Amino acid sequence: MSPSPHVNIPGYELVRELGVGGMAVVYLAIQTSLDRKVALKVMRRNIEDVDKFERRFLMEGRTLAKLPHRNIVAVYDIVKGDASTYIAMEYLDGGTLHDRMRDGLSLAEAVAIVVQIAGALQFAHDHGVIHRDLKPSNIMFRDESTPVLTDFGIAKQQDAQQTRLTQTGMLVGTPTYMSPEQINALEVDGRSDLYSLGVMFYELLTGNAPFAGDTPIAVLMAHLTTPAPMLPPAFGEFQPVLDRMLAKNRDDRFLNLKEFTKALKAVVIANETLWARLQADPNQSSSEQLRALGFSISSQTAGDLQQPIGVRRTGQVNPQSARLATPTAPTQIPQSGAARTGERSAPRIPAPVIATPEPPPEPVTPRSRAPLWAGLGVLAAIIIGVGLWFGLRDKEDIDPRDKSRVDAILQVLDSQIKEGRLTPPPFDDNAWDTYRAALELAPRYAETEKRKQVLLSALVQASRAALKREDFSSASILQNAAKDVAPDDAEVSALQQAIADAQAARDNAAEIQRLLAEAERALGSGQAFGANGAYALLTSAERLAPKQAEVVTFRRKLLDSVLNPIRQSLLGDDLPAAESGLQALANDLGNDPDWRSLQSEITARKTQRELDGRINQIYTKLEAQIRAGKLLEPAGDSAAESLSAAEALSKTHPGLAQRRNDLITALLLAARKDLSSNHAASALRIAKAVIDLDANNADAKRLMTDAEGQLGETERKIAQALAGAQNAVLRSDLYAPAGQNAKELAEQVLKLDSQNEQARKLLSDLPGTAAAKITEFIDSGELDAAKALADQARQAHPADQGLAKLALDVATEINARSVAEARGKQVESIFAVAAARPLAPQDFSKALDTTATLLRANARDVDALTARKRLLDAVLGAAQSSASLSELAVFEKLLGQYAERFSTDPSLPGVRTQFADVATRLRDDEARRLAESAGRLVLLAAPWGEVDSVTNTTTSQAVTLPADRSTPLVLTVPAGVYRVIFKHPNARAVTQLGELKPKSEVQVVASFPSLSKEEYLRRAGL
Repeated sequence: MSPSPHVNIPGYELVRELGVGGMAVVYLAIQTSLDRKVALKVMRRNIEDVDKFERRFLMEGRTLAKLPHRNIVAVYDIVKGDASTYIAMEYLDGGTLHDRMRDGLSLAEAVAIVVQIAGALQFAHDHGVIHRDLKPSNIMFRDESTPVLTDFGIAKQQDAQQTRLTQTGMLVGTPTYMSPEQINALEVDGRSDLYSLGVMFYELLTGNAPFAGDTPIAVLMAHLTTPAPMLPPAFGEFQPVLDRMLAKNRDDRFLNLKEFTKALKAVVIANETLWARLQADPNQSSSEQLRALGFSISSQTAGDLQQPIGVRRTGQVNPQSARLATPTAPTQIPQSGAARTGERSAPRIPAPVIATPEPPPEPVTPRSRAPLWAGLGVLAAIIIGVGLWFGLRDKEDIDPRDKSRVDAILQVLDSQIKEGRLTPPPFDDNAWDTYRAALELAPRYAETEKRKQVLLSALVQASRAALKREDFSSASILQNAAKDVAPDDAEVSALQQAIADAQAARDNAAEIQRLLAEAERALGSGQAFGANGAYALLTSAERLAPKQAEVVTFRRKLLDSVLNPIRQSLLGDDLPAAESGLQALANDLGNDPDWRSLQSEITARKTQRELDGRINQIYTKLEAQIRAGKLLEPAGDSAAESLSAAEALSKTHPGLAQRRNDLITALLLAARKDLSSNHAASALRIAKAVIDLDANNADAKRLMTDAEGQLGETERKIAQALAGAQNAVLRSDLYAPAGQNAKELAEQVLKLDSQNEQARKLLSDLPGTAAAKITEFIDSGELDAAKALADQARQAHPADQGLAKLALDVATEINARSVAEARGKQVESIFAVAAARPLAPQDFSKALDTTATLLRANARDVDALTARKRLLDAVLGAAQSSASLSELAVFEKLLGQYAERFSTDPSLPGVRTQFADVATRLRDDEARRLAESAGRLVLLAAPWGEVDSVTNTTTSQAVTLPADRSTPLVLTVPAGVYRVIFKHPNARAVTQLGELKPKSEVQVVASFPSLSKEEYLRRAGL
């Protein structure tokens, strides 16, 4: 961006505009007298109250000018003129901390930045300046590793006159980083900046600010009222320090930044695991390493740390030199079965330290350790005589001549267990190796057996402690040593699984965060679907932790964003729009439960709408029949039959009760009219029809009594039976229930009056009436009612061929319904398999078979074709969510099964191409991960040996070894803890452990005998 042409600053050549703020414009300029780049901050004149802001602007410059510090931006010149007021400052082109946080920082970088900025703030405080607006965008970089504090625009001078310039009635600072005392407009001191640094430290570690809210006011209230959140377990070491930094009461914080830095350094120095995570350079001294992290080094600190904290130097061994190496150093206690004869074993190659959970209760001074090392020298000479084992191995206990030697070894073992020196790594002299040496000398010695239990308990306890603090490397090393001590111990085996599960959970958590972050970005850019879309990334996260709160929240957010428009259409009762919108998402979401739920809702709405339409048509017909007086007759076109048809479809439909009341009213009116016209029999029938509709209707009961009173006994009985028969026809009770059906009631009438025309006609019409009713039931889908009536009619009229055919039709419809229901369940089961997360291979195979069966029955079965596509989409989606090639292989097998059954599916070639793309991506990812984390595992044996196996103890995966396994053998493998088994034709197998750090090299060494027993005895003078 070019500078404004009217800006002219004498002595400076403006190059370009760097940024614009509310109070000033910053330019990159060349100071012509010195030919150097500067950042020229020119105050704007087009602002209100220019005099007040000019005083503040000049104050910032003068404040910076009196703070010469490597981590505070330098000021070269301050000028107040008629035309312009400006500050010439150091030009920093390394970007801001805010930019670097977006790109990602290592733990070491985060600590170094915090320590250096703390030093800058302490320097400012010592000179009476409080920054008051510490935040990532106010920290820039001079170079790759030097953060520089900038923008002292609202800094507070610790004297009354200067303080008044900021008392404008507004809060000063940035809500995310403001201290409680700033928010409450109290006087501030250096502890306010300390609090802001604590907020920034938390954000550097976790990626999120500790206090958040939807509005600035909400953020400020969180600072005042919400406890600071806990750090993730991976950063738990910093929790005590951060708690004091973020204390609400400033009196509970560190007194100053110097005290904070001292406490932080103590945390780093005391924790070997943390030091290893800080990726210290093993070729630097401890002082150099601490300086790299920004800490100042006192003489006492440097003297205390002669070696790098938490790191043992690992030599850069080249494979050829490793082959030529010969062991010359004197041995200590033999490592893993080394040197049964007098041959000196190869020296143990140091490996990165892993802190053991239980350090010695008291520091061991050089004076107290000297006899131990002297004893170890003697013991080494004794233990080298493991060839004596050949003369002792058949005895049940121990030769008295060797007892004192073994007891001495066990004393060393006791000391190592007590001091927590349990395994290699990190300890060259360790309990595991010592125990194995004692075991080889005296395998049946009771005291050795006792130590086995003690050592096993210590290893398990230490492994559990390491697991608890998420130090998985240490936990795995300790567990593997325990497994070597007690291979069949159930607790040790369970511990191995617990370590694997915990590490997988941690790794999954990090992967889930990555996936959700990418999904958020994809959704924000409008890429909801596709191979790299938000939904595919969400599916990958759900495969790892489907019920994790963040995963569930993002699922809701994503699906709401694409499904809410459809839900809005449903709310507006716009079913076509809803159905169209849902169908448009079928290819992407057809297997998702939310999509299927919405599809079910739309289907239910459509079904209900169709039902409403049918019932409303019946209502229209019923109302016309009432107006026409067709209340109970004629058969097939009466209001009573229409009401019955509506009730058959829905007994709770709105409007049904009103139509029933309308019909009852019309019937009562007709009954009264007939009664007044001396048509008592007709009135009686109508009144009984009302009772059928409303059993407690008082008017109908009175009408029945009145009608019966006008009839003689026989007439009354005839009228009652005839009315019952006619009403039974309306209810479709033609042949049942017994005593109340139309056939029996009509027959009762004929017994009383054999010539009764109505009864005779009712009976003669009964087969036709039954046929009509059966057809109605079939049309309305009431197949069970149709079957029951057809069976009754066939029994009553066995010779009627029309009824026989109808009965057959009903059976055919019922069978078709059963087939359709079974098919529907099969299709639903296929949909359920396709929607399952994670995809179950066994269920998937069964679903393929079911789909193939359906399509063999009907190649054009739309539902079966849809189910087939869902299965193909499901296996493709699972493949695209695969985290490794081994996982992808599972889904490639399923795709092969699909291709066997549906080889002609035109979608197959495209899906295979997408599978190939996934495989390429995963191979690239694995290659990148290997390049980022791999190291060299150098396997050595003295004098020589073969590598039997190499196993990653965390994943339990064996490393593929070359055909030639003789040592030295160099393997490039991912970082981790490895269990290596060496073999030699003349010795027992030796098991060793080695921890490989990313991009480093570690040697794992075993020693085997090269002298005979006789030669050993001769050299030992025995």
